[in-house]
Amino acid sequence: MSQPLFYNLIIQNQHVKGLADACLLFLRHPLSALRKKENLKESRRTTISPFRSELKMMDVIKQQYELVKMTRELFFRYCETLKNEDYCKELEGFGWGSIRNLHVHVAECYESWLGRFAFKEENVLINSREASDVKEVRELFQQVDQLAARFLEEFGREYNRKLKGRVSWQGEDEELTVLWLITHTMTHEFHHKGQAVSMGRKLGYLPPDTDLIPPEEYEKLL
Repeated sequence: MSQPLFYNLIIQNQHVKGLADACLLFLRHPLSALRKKENLKESRRTTISPFRSELKMMDVIKQQYELVKMTRELFFRYCETLKNEDYCKELEGFGWGSIRNLHVHVAECYESWLGRFAFKEENVLINSREASDVKEVRELFQQVDQLAARFLEEFGREYNRKLKGRVSWQGEDEELTVLWLITHTMTHEFHHKGQAVSMGRKLGYLPPDTDLIPPEEYEKLL
């Protein structure tokens, strides 16, 4: 019988007073003793450290953003079917006026929360107000992707960490978690995408289904 097994028996059973008693316990209940040892090993294997848990959560958030990008690509392709004058046309009854303005507003939301609030950086997006067609707005969202990737790399391991920053329309500081910031920017994009699709329909362009696309549709976009 190996020496470490006897030590484990002594440690795990408070009624065992010595090596001889440990031998006796093993002889009387060999299977029970071995099960205790295996259960101890299994417990150590299945225990997840907080750090590993944070890493897994970061991977989930990154995958969520990839899903958003895939659906964004579908919407961009729809916008490319619009005449540029319609893409930029101001419509009454819609916030932000045009599909182009909504697109830029969505990009600037990422800039506001991830760039200004989290990183304390100004003018993260270059020439956002000057983007005048789908191609230039696509380039703008390439900058958004870089910003989101940098944000997740910097803060993603601490998704419950609170970041403090100034919210311009409140005039005072706010504390918001990393998870809130990335979730808000993604859901904000989907909210306005629905508005933009309605605008396109009003302009006479039948939109595709722009909800979160299923996995079997991914390869068609690559």
